Amino acid sequence: MKTLYTYQALIFVAAASLCSAAMADEKAVQSYSSPESVLLTDKGIFVSNVGKKLQPQSKDADGAISLIGEDGHVISRDYFDVTLNAPKGMAVIDDTLYVTDIDRVVGISLITKKKVYEVSLKDKSVGFLNDLAADKDGLLYASATDTGDIFVIDPEKDSDNAQVSRLAIAKLPGPNGLAYDAVTHSLWIASFGENNEPNGEIGHLNLASLNYKPLQGAGHGMFDGIALVNDNTLLISDWVGYEKVGLLKKIDIQTGESRTLASQMGGPADFSYSAKTSEVYMPKMMESDLLIIDVK
Repeated sequence: MKTLYTYQALIFVAAASLCSAAMADEKAVQSYSSPESVLLTDKGIFVSNVGKKLQPQSKDADGAISLIGEDGHVISRDYFDVTLNAPKGMAVIDDTLYVTDIDRVVGISLITKKKVYEVSLKDKSVGFLNDLAADKDGLLYASATDTGDIFVIDPEKDSDNAQVSRLAIAKLPGPNGLAYDAVTHSLWIASFGENNEPNGEIGHLNLASLNYKPLQGAGHGMFDGIALVNDNTLLISDWVGYEKVGLLKKIDIQTGESRTLASQMGGPADFSYSAKTSEVYMPKMMESDLLIIDVK
């Protein structure tokens, strides 16, 4: 836990520095509050906001999920009638949006906008749940950046113990972004790294065999968001450091070779890729901004 708190402190200091620079440049105030994740759905585009203060483990009831338009403008900053602390990764199953919130996963009805589900992972010693992915069978996968684990959650089961189990794989270096491949029933995992070093990796986990392999040639970094574009292409975001130096990269799955598509971003987090428009909706967490990037 010592490492994680240091990580948070560095994020907070770096964010304060970026805010000062933005004021000096007379940058317009944005409508986001430390945006962490974007989710494109047929019911709208949602953005999770950690809060006005970038404190990803603080139970301060300052978090929110916003509904935005295709151009990125905020339609409703706090769209759901649910109290959240520091919401991060999201996934949708049927008419329920699920979101991680520090040590729990919350389900919200897209129809009534109210909470319809909650499961706690406190007993798993988890304090930094990050991304979520849903598979074809209605199961959720949650990354725990602080413990190095991936958890599987069955929201159809009743008791907490029955709902949550840890995948029996070796600890990962700060697992963060998740992308589910329905064709191969597998997860692509972007890891942020450990000990405040850019030693995260991109890896592939077969969910049937639980065989995990790092992607050779992809190198290391502070990886956050990840999206599978096609059988041979990944998009990933890399913080690089705790300054305005983050990148969006395109990676060849066969060779691991990468090409930078966008740069100089402060905390490029859990983005969403639109196959329809070939655009990436990138939350810049440390800048409280969102960038739409054409990746054609």
